[in-house]
Amino acid sequence: MPPIWPLVGRLEELELIEHAIGRPSPAGVVLAGEAGVGKTRLAQEALDLARSRGLPTAWAAATHASASLPFGALTHLLPEDVRGLGRPALLRRVASGLVTRAGDHRLVLGIDDAHLLDEASAALVHHVAATGAAFPVVSVRTGEETADAIVALWKNGLAERIEVHPLSRDEVESLVESVLQAPVEGPALHRLWEASAGNACSFASSSLAGWRRTRW
Repeated sequence: MPPIWPLVGRLEELELIEHAIGRPSPAGVVLAGEAGVGKTRLAQEALDLARSRGLPTAWAAATHASASLPFGALTHLLPEDVRGLGRPALLRRVASGLVTRAGDHRLVLGIDDAHLLDEASAALVHHVAATGAAFPVVSVRTGEETADAIVALWKNGLAERIEVHPLSRDEVESLVESVLQAPVEGPALHRLWEASAGNACSFASSSLAGWRRTRW
């Protein structure tokens, strides 16, 4: 199992998320950014934050494979008996089920890579946000075609869109030294910065492990 890297340089984003979670319904958050910039990790931190406040959470991750099936990524959230229900009735049934599941609190629903959701799943996410049945924390990749129902989350004011940018050079240095638990020499840090341009996935999957073995 790969190690969990420390979260660095996302204090402002987490403060915005915390503020949004505290708002009354309808409310939600859309985390938008390039591939590998750290949207998934930030969404998971948002759910950890919600749990620390005693709120129930649920998680779903969209994929290219799940996009080929109606409600593919959200199957585990659907009620057992939905046969014969049309989309409006199904959306109401699921929203009601999420409210029941959350009890006296609002469910915080994490949806990773929401740009890959099929139309039915996207409609469901929009519905639970609009009705206040759940607080969605949605990640989307910029530049990718995204269902209108997801775009409407921030276009119609149902969710706050937060741009997730690459880490700064100082943040990269802080992250690398935290992972290696040792200072990093300037030339090595410069090479890593140039190779990653602040994209966490780029240097996480780079030769960092090899550099750790050689102790630079």
